[in-house]
Amino acid sequence: MKASEWSRVSPISVVYFFVRNLNQAFNLWPIFAGAFAVPAARQWIFELGIAGFAAALLIISIINYWFFKFKFDGEKIQIRRGLIFKKNLTLYFERVQEANLEQAIYFRPFNLWALKLESAGSGKEEIILPALNDRLAQLIKKQVLDAHKSQVVQESKESKVSETQIPIENNFPIDYQIKLNLVDLLRYGLMHNTLIYYVAILGPILGQNEKFWRQLSNWIGESVIAKEFFGYFQSHNLWMVILAGAIVFGFILFLIYLVSIALSLIKYWDYTLTVQGERFQFQAGLLNRLASGFRKHKLQTLVVKQSLIARLLNRYSIEVRQANEMKNPKSAINAGFIIPVATREQLNDILAMLNIKTPEWKSCVSTKIFWDSAIWGGLVTIIAAVILMITHLPVWWSLGILLAISMLNIKHWFSIGYEFNQDGFAVRQGLLGIKTTYVPQIKIQKIQFSQGPIQRLHKTASIALWSGATLEKLSFIPLEKLQAERQNVINKIAHFRGRWM
Repeated sequence: MKASEWSRVSPISVVYFFVRNLNQAFNLWPIFAGAFAVPAARQWIFELGIAGFAAALLIISIINYWFFKFKFDGEKIQIRRGLIFKKNLTLYFERVQEANLEQAIYFRPFNLWALKLESAGSGKEEIILPALNDRLAQLIKKQVLDAHKSQVVQESKESKVSETQIPIENNFPIDYQIKLNLVDLLRYGLMHNTLIYYVAILGPILGQNEKFWRQLSNWIGESVIAKEFFGYFQSHNLWMVILAGAIVFGFILFLIYLVSIALSLIKYWDYTLTVQGERFQFQAGLLNRLASGFRKHKLQTLVVKQSLIARLLNRYSIEVRQANEMKNPKSAINAGFIIPVATREQLNDILAMLNIKTPEWKSCVSTKIFWDSAIWGGLVTIIAAVILMITHLPVWWSLGILLAISMLNIKHWFSIGYEFNQDGFAVRQGLLGIKTTYVPQIKIQKIQFSQGPIQRLHKTASIALWSGATLEKLSFIPLEKLQAERQNVINKIAHFRGRWM
């Protein structure tokens, strides 16, 4: 193809559009869940609806491919797409923040790639070119990187900096590298298991298919193992039945974690993080191969997560959030830049390379425990007391709920820590797991203080702080400390002349 001519991507992109449309259709799951509750609709869905739905998605995907055209030159790329709602989009390469390549499993046999271009000010990847051959994908990516380097050179000239002082990232040696092995990925599957939430959603939906569960129960009931199993417990006491239930529950939990580990292996197989000069990049994936990166100056927020299991394993997960990622849905696939598993030493190395100092944690005012317990614990206790009274059960049982909420508030208070100084804002929160967020001071966009009557009584305030990628909140912080540091933040940001994005 000629760069100046309008062209289509490979017809294999129909598969890409089909998968994308299918993912978007999952957002309609509440409608399907409601339809499952109606017997007539449920029968129609299982017999005809699924096939018809797939055929409709295929037709839409073919239309997406046919009306998707692009062309590019040395400074920009243009996109035309849409049948009914037509959209023309132009993106200049100098505005592109990142150019990432992803190779889905259905692209691998044809050596095709999806090129994702993220522009400044966009809340998501603004342009995705699916099914490009390797040569063309690399050519467009090179155009983007060359335009970015030219922009840096121009900015340096305006700032009276010699061109010889400008780093060319591709010429940098590898400064730092992390490679995850099989054991690390097993840890990640244990640390982050979101399948439990999907089971909670799918359970009621699948429960509506009475015919399926009836056939399944008949099949289980007719098996020799099941007959022996239930026959044994019919002749034993209640505790044996409870033990059997616990074993079944444990087996289901084991299967869920087994699938979670398998998904972690598929997503982060052969994960390699490379630091070259100012650029961080990782490559990973068994089926879909992803190459994603960011430049140090783009960092808006760093999030370090440690779930309960991760604390037992002494491991961390690190997320680097860039501008406007706060607008991305949390469930977005491959959103942001992530280091899935890191040791304490690796975490310290990453913090040092990103110029983030270890905070000297301070606690919020301890009266937060009393007021959180009194307000929320008191409200829940009153509701519980009314329910117990209606059901003619002892009302004093509700005091156990108040005690439990108070204990949780105490545990939560001990987990909270914050630091607000000339380097930036750091906050640590959690109950069982711990989430630590770092916001460099020059990336703070907005600070808001608020005081209710209770906090005025204790001379404390709540703080809400926005960066380009996150919103952090904390309450019961000494007001005098916040007022003093706010002026320091404003002064530093006002005099900052470096690159913000």
